[in-house]
Formats: sequence, C-alpha cells, structure tokens
Amino acid sequence: MVFLILLTSGLRVGEVLKLRESDIDFETNMIDASGIHKGDTKSAWISYVTYQTADYVQSYIETEIDSSDDPKLFDISYNTVQEAFKKASIQTGVFIKPHFLRTVFTEKCTQANIEGKYIDAFCGRIPKKILESNYTVYSPQSLSKQYEKVEEFLVLPFSEDEES
Repeated sequence: MVFLILLTSGLRVGEVLKLRESDIDFETNMIDASGIHKGDTKSAWISYVTYQTADYVQSYIETEIDSSDDPKLFDISYNTVQEAFKKASIQTGVFIKPHFLRTVFTEKCTQANIEGKYIDAFCGRIPKKILESNYTVYSPQSLSKQYEKVEEFLVLPFSEDEES
C-alpha cells in the first residue's frame, strides 16, 4: 500500500506514514497532506492517487483498519518501510528505494506535460506562504485537472488474476 501511494502521489515516506483515513477523499482520490508538517522547512499540500490505488487503499481500510478513532493508516516506522524495500529489491533483483518513487512520479508528470509548479505542489516543494497567496493556482480543482493528465501514466498493468 505504501509503495502504491508513494508511486502515485509524489508524497514523502514520512507523509504517507502519517496519513489517516480522514486525509483521503475517496470521491476525488485526493489526499490532504496540508496538516502533516508543522514547521517551516518542509511543506505538504494536496495530492492525488490513481483510481486503482484509491480502490486498494479503501479496501485495505475496510479490512485492516479500525477507523473508529481515525488512526494512522500505517502503524509502521520509516525503517520498516526501508527494510521492506530492501527485501523486495533483493527478491526481485530490481533495486529501488522509497525516494526513487518520487522521482518516478515527477518523471511521469513531466511526460504528461504538467508544468513544474504543479509538480512541485504535488511533491510539497512550494512554501506555505506561496500556496496561500496563490490559492486559485494551487486549488484542489486546479491540481485535480493537472493530475488527470498524469493518472494514465501511473496506473499499473495488473491482470485480473494478479489483482485477486
């Protein structure tokens, strides 16, 4: 689940690990990460996930999470994620680290002809003051239109047998 969210959202590992069910709008597939960073050094805004990822996350929540108190989606540490990626890399022979998925996301956005300012917004590289003063440019509606351009590049080609 963490892999899919990292790949399709542009969020950082720490941001994904802090997500709660209430941060995800399954009608629009929007993730509101704006409340994750409290300091001035990093920012997060909103991003989206593909319909495919949203379906998996929603199913995961329904079967694995007691959502009565809006807990974090993932009760694991950053190190656990790193170890899982390392193990998967060894098993598959494809060496990948979580941060690389942000790079893949930005490359797919570039392929979809999304302007850099929107890619930066998805990846949390826009200072909060700029986000606040340019809200119409970075509104959920504007970012959703941009995400629609890249979604087809991010959907993974699972066969029906593999999804089961």
